[in-house]
This record gives sequence, C-alpha cells and structure tokens, in this order.
Amino acid sequence: MKKAFFVAATGQNVGKTTTCLGLVAGLKKRHGAVGFLKPVGQEHVETEEGIHVDKDVVLFKSFFKLDGSYEEMSPVLFPRGFTRDYLDGKSTTAI
Repeated sequence: MKKAFFVAATGQNVGKTTTCLGLVAGLKKRHGAVGFLKPVGQEHVETEEGIHVDKDVVLFKSFFKLDGSYEEMSPVLFPRGFTRDYLDGKSTTAI
C-alpha cells in the first residue's frame, strides 16, 4: 500500500515548499522511491518539452530525479492572480 502526505496551509509564503523539500529529501534517503505532486499551481514555467508546469514541480523533478511525468505532477494550473481576482469579484469564471 502506498502512503502519502498532503502539506497544506492557510496562507501563501509560509514554508510549504521548504517543508516538502525536507520531507522528500528525508524520505528518499530512507525509502528510495518517492513521488511529488503539486495538485494546483499558479506560478508556472515552460519546460524544454514545451509543457507548462508549476515551477516547484520542475525543481523537485530535476533535483530529486523523480520519475513521474510533468502532467501527473502538475495537473492543474491557474493563471497568476486568478485566486485574488476571483475573491475580489473581478473574475466570475470558476475553473
């Protein structure tokens, strides 16, 4: 049976990525096979293959040499500022 952690917080810039870096590093040392998933991202980059993924996924995949595909590791991207615009009523489109 595969086990998973879900790291969440009530705000931005509170250390979720840093926490996950430590967790993945420690788990890789102890267990070898580790995966990473960022289910929803807002800050995306384009890979060499032309795929748009969250920037953290590129970091984790390259640094830890993870096997998962970019599409599996970063399935949903919102445009930058979408959440704030939606909460402020500037966007009525729910994705």
